[in-house]
Amino acid sequence: MVAGKPPDSATGQSIAAPSARRYTSAVPREIAVSESSPPATDRFPDTTPLRELFEAALALAPEERVAYLDARCHQPAQRAAVERMLAADVTEDAQVLDRPFNDLLERVGDIETETPAPAAGTRIGPFTLLDQLGEGGSSIVYRAEREHSGVYQQVALKLLRRGLYAEHERRHFRDERRALAQLRHPGIAHLIEGGVTETGVPYIALELIDGTPITEHVRDRSLDLRRRLELFVAVCRAVDAAHRAFIVHRDLKPSNVLVTRDGAVKLLDFGIATLLDRNDTDPTHTLHRAMTPAYAAPEQFSGGQVTTATDVYALGILLCELLTGRRREHGDTRTPSSRVTVGTSAESMPESARTVRRQLRGDLDNIVLKATATEPERRYSYAGEFADDVERYLAGLPVNAHPPSRRYRVRKFIARHRVGVASTALFLLALFAALGVALWQAGVARREAARANTVRDFIEGMFEPIREGVAKGQQPSLTELVDKGAERVTSATTIGAAERVDLLLMFSRLYDFLNERERMQELADRAGTVADSALGSDDPRALDAAVARGTAALRRSDYVAAQNLLGDAEARLRSAHVRGDAWIRVQDGLAAVSNDRGDPVATLAHERAALDARIAAYGVDSEEAAGGASNLAFALDGAGEFAEAVDAYRQAYAEGIKHGSAQFARNAVRLASLGASEMMMGNLGEARVHLRSALAVFDQLGGKPSAGHVQLIQQHCLVELVTGSSIATATCTHAVDLARGADETPGATTGRALRLQALSLMQSGDLDAAHKTLAASRILLAEKAPPTWQGRTDIALGEVLLIEGHASEAATELAIGVHRLGAGYPAYLHNHGLALLALACRSAPGTPACKGDTTGDALRSIDHDAYRWNPLLLSAHVALARIDLADGRADLAAARLQSAIDHAGVAVDPAQPYLLNARLWQAVAETRLHRCDGARHILSAVWPPASGSGVDRNPLLADALAALREAPTCGTPDR
Repeated sequence: MVAGKPPDSATGQSIAAPSARRYTSAVPREIAVSESSPPATDRFPDTTPLRELFEAALALAPEERVAYLDARCHQPAQRAAVERMLAADVTEDAQVLDRPFNDLLERVGDIETETPAPAAGTRIGPFTLLDQLGEGGSSIVYRAEREHSGVYQQVALKLLRRGLYAEHERRHFRDERRALAQLRHPGIAHLIEGGVTETGVPYIALELIDGTPITEHVRDRSLDLRRRLELFVAVCRAVDAAHRAFIVHRDLKPSNVLVTRDGAVKLLDFGIATLLDRNDTDPTHTLHRAMTPAYAAPEQFSGGQVTTATDVYALGILLCELLTGRRREHGDTRTPSSRVTVGTSAESMPESARTVRRQLRGDLDNIVLKATATEPERRYSYAGEFADDVERYLAGLPVNAHPPSRRYRVRKFIARHRVGVASTALFLLALFAALGVALWQAGVARREAARANTVRDFIEGMFEPIREGVAKGQQPSLTELVDKGAERVTSATTIGAAERVDLLLMFSRLYDFLNERERMQELADRAGTVADSALGSDDPRALDAAVARGTAALRRSDYVAAQNLLGDAEARLRSAHVRGDAWIRVQDGLAAVSNDRGDPVATLAHERAALDARIAAYGVDSEEAAGGASNLAFALDGAGEFAEAVDAYRQAYAEGIKHGSAQFARNAVRLASLGASEMMMGNLGEARVHLRSALAVFDQLGGKPSAGHVQLIQQHCLVELVTGSSIATATCTHAVDLARGADETPGATTGRALRLQALSLMQSGDLDAAHKTLAASRILLAEKAPPTWQGRTDIALGEVLLIEGHASEAATELAIGVHRLGAGYPAYLHNHGLALLALACRSAPGTPACKGDTTGDALRSIDHDAYRWNPLLLSAHVALARIDLADGRADLAAARLQSAIDHAGVAVDPAQPYLLNARLWQAVAETRLHRCDGARHILSAVWPPASGSGVDRNPLLADALAALREAPTCGTPDR
């Protein structure tokens, strides 16, 4: 960046290089206006628009402006407005492209003028005012109507008190109005129309709602606690719908939350604060914040960043008022339960005050305190998360607001399943006894009967600690029982070989359920050794042990060992003409190995074979068949058939719900897989919803994280990163912690999670930390992981090097990564690597890794991908567009970037670094094409998400900002 000279001591203004283009603080100057040519003095009559007066005065020398304004500004308010705008312009650095990025966009001073209230019968746009409904500090609300072709429509017309006179204010108003008009939700009063009158007064026509404030509704009807909470959840869901469209209310209060006669919630004034407020970080503006102090979050008073957590705070205040009948005052840190005393309005509930206190104490206290935390990061991140926690309370599930505690989760579980918990011990005893009975019934010979008795006696002996524990008041845990049982199998000398193998395999499976992978492998290996030596390799128990050994290796992510063991088991089963459950487990295991090896064809073949075996053994409508359909969907996913995979996952999930519960881990895995496939299709909004829902199920299960849980949190990390979610960093950190807890020793699972954490660090601009994290990932993946997983880390490291400007080193890493990854799953990552490799080779053409037509390879691969506009590929399209710009094809670059940005849609946050980078390069392309209006429009759209967040200093954006400074500047007089 070219540094300007120090301020001139005489004028107080910066002396800038003459080649830099200057923007005014209101609108960019048109190319035809010369800075040195004063306008004709008879050009403007007394009714000259504010913009023309400002631009004309700005073109004059400072000493000439006073006389001009004396002659042309006869209205004091008008003159004051022009003088404020001129003063704001003087404070601006004259060298726009030599300033930091956050000064690229123009700024303008506020003109605080209030519009007098018009009388009934006045025409506002197409509407006629009927009568006044209400009046607030920033607006007046009327009942209004319009007639079209004999049809009359009544609306609530909000007339804002403050006029919009500057062009950028009107543009901001139009942009926000357009966004709000697209917001559709049954719980939100939708915006019908809006505009600005000829006198500069903005108005908004909203759906007219006949309802009462929610606090009055619950009080007048004396709703009980459950009905109040259910009503509040509906409010949160409506707010969450707007948050997903990146619209924050900023002024939630009872008068803006109405309940209709039929009990439906309707939120008013959604996004109106955004229309009223302007950029709070602009020092030339009077800070006009639309808010109600009693419900405003601390950051609204301090001028902090307004986010979805701001609305969460207001919702927390509202919930406290619904629960206690009293609004919480600022500085009051008491819990809701402590606010309820005899004689309070909380007694409008059917329950007594004492009952209400007991109901609020604990979970509801914690929920309100979390929502109203002073620091935004300690609150719920978004309204949907708030609603989820309230629904968990209503369902008797553990709430996230409660401090983590195993005792708490157990207590909640027992409260929900009192009868089930009481019968669990009896059920386990009956289950184990059933194994002995089944073995006894199957054996007609004395040897088989003796074997059944041995197994029965062994299992009954396992429950000796329970009797002792109950007597002592210290009942052993399930893990302790299994450990003691496994020790007895190893040490007992009276158990025969067949019984020993059966028991070893049973305990191996139990350790699988407990996520104890090393113990699972140990007992499966021991069972295989005993069976092969004592029973023979063709004995059914020996075949089961062979399958168990391969399955255990797969659970430990040791894919090399799993491939060898499962391949051997498949050959033995085929030779013995054995199918059934053992064959199904072998095919599922080999499919998982093939998938991690990057062989989608083999993965599909194994899963089809497994599904056929399930249907043959259990029937087409069985839960086992539904599980096989889910596995086949996973294989389709790996083959890039995402649409077919999504349909299969949905069907498998629906079948699973019929056969079990939505809270079962297997159904959560199917829901998570559905979300992962939707992410690969580019449906990021749906993907995030399904992944979050599945994660909530796993979080409730507790215990050691399973393989499905670990994989799910990593997919969740990726979708939050791509969408630019505020919880992305925390989610990716949690993914690493969960992986480390699942790995018996640090291995491939942790290596994968570290790669995703590095991507989070890279997007935040911490390249040094990303380097270190990728180095750790590479070490772990090198030990056990297949080349496809190592290739992903190579590509990530290449991207970091490319951002740092080390094109030659980046090309080397990217070439290795693309080679290791191959053309397998996921296709987007392969295309991503090819595009980055092409850009690196374009910057360092002599690098040995740059062989052949790297640009052509990247274009052929990405342009033939059915999902090429997936937001996951934003950085790939930026890389290809940069190559087009370097080769003088700015039109192709602009078209590619426009398509990529359009397909990002509302699911990707405007401040997501990849999306910001794409917009900046799009502005470069527009500038190269001399389409200056387009470049300005893009920069004005980039500014709000970058404001005050520090992303404009992200190294990821450095090349684009440099290109903006070096590009031919639109409309500069001396160019």
